[in-house]
Amino acid sequence: RSLTRGNPFFIGEIGRVLGERAAGASSSLVTATVREAIGSRLQRLAPESVLVLQAASIVGRQVPVTLAAAVADLPVAGCLSALDEAVAAGLVEVGPTPSEHEFVHDLVREAIEVGLPTPERVRLHRRAAQAIQNAYAGRIAPHLFDLARHWAVAAVEGDAATAAGWIRRAAEEAMNVLAFEEAARLYRQSLDVGGAHLDDEERCRLLLRVAAALHASADVNGRLDACLQAAGLARRMGRPDLVAEAALILEGVFGYPESDVAGRRLCEEALAGLEPGDAALRARVTARLAEACMYLADERAAPVSEEALVLAAESGNYAALVAATRARQLICEGPDGLAEREQLAERMLALSQQSRDPSVEMWARLWRVDAAFERGDLRCAAGELETLRPVVDEVGGPWAKWQLLRGQGVLAQAHARFADARRL
Repeated sequence: RSLTRGNPFFIGEIGRVLGERAAGASSSLVTATVREAIGSRLQRLAPESVLVLQAASIVGRQVPVTLAAAVADLPVAGCLSALDEAVAAGLVEVGPTPSEHEFVHDLVREAIEVGLPTPERVRLHRRAAQAIQNAYAGRIAPHLFDLARHWAVAAVEGDAATAAGWIRRAAEEAMNVLAFEEAARLYRQSLDVGGAHLDDEERCRLLLRVAAALHASADVNGRLDACLQAAGLARRMGRPDLVAEAALILEGVFGYPESDVAGRRLCEEALAGLEPGDAALRARVTARLAEACMYLADERAAPVSEEALVLAAESGNYAALVAATRARQLICEGPDGLAEREQLAERMLALSQQSRDPSVEMWARLWRVDAAFERGDLRCAAGELETLRPVVDEVGGPWAKWQLLRGQGVLAQAHARFADARRL
């Protein structure tokens, strides 16, 4: 609907293209027929109106008039007159305020942009990027995705380093708003756009960010590939610290032994190369090694997890203490480890209160919930779940909510509230 607004002509063209795609053809939604139809309308407009529409097509579906004027290099008043003609021609419509317009269909905007000669399209994308940077200098975060889109095209003119930097900032913003798949795409695009302008360390760190975004989006195979690429660059530079960073991203996942095998190997490689004085990083890598050993049924898991706790305590580093505590808790699963896991939960809770970190507090409270269930203390489990609820809300995201629902479902089933358990 956003593409066609129900226009029968556009619906027919899209239906034809989708049919070709289903048959294996790679076809653009903006067909030659659509371009000709839009082109014939443009030919009936004044040259200045065409110029403004071309600039607007670069800005996007929604068009702030000030941005379109800046891209077209025209005064705002002249831009408004040109847009009035475009409104009369049925190509755009006035938005919520006179300062905002929008194309009547996405296909109209795309057809106008596609119809631009490549040099002109590149020039206009650069002007759009500069206009956004000037207009929103003090509040750029909401506009980073548009900047990334414009700079990705404008980079062909030679400013690849600047373009890669803005695309990377957009990727970081995508991570902040939990758009992990988009973050991975943008980090990869930053790598591609930066090209030869990036040195090995910059490429390695970008690959690590790709891997972290893929990890957050549960793309285990993609994460492994990115980590191995990053580790290869780190190895070539003689940087065991970056090998360690790759190993730390490869958290264990049941059913993916190849990832755990690679994680174990990278941990061992990093520990062999790290300086003894880097106790915090050594502790984190040792904790990761313990987890990999556990998933692979490697008998070293328990002693390595104990070593991680010792190293973390010696370092006093918060991240190391959290990592070592989590690794030890994982390895102590099962009835025989219940008492120690309760102690670890209290230790983790104290760490979360020290740093006011809701994600760490969530882990501690989840461990307490599990321990209450294992002891058969349903009243305690219910109380812990109530305490967990606001922490999950603070952490946010579907994974944290899933953890709460899982516990609530188990409690409902234990109380024979089977309909509630099924719903939860």
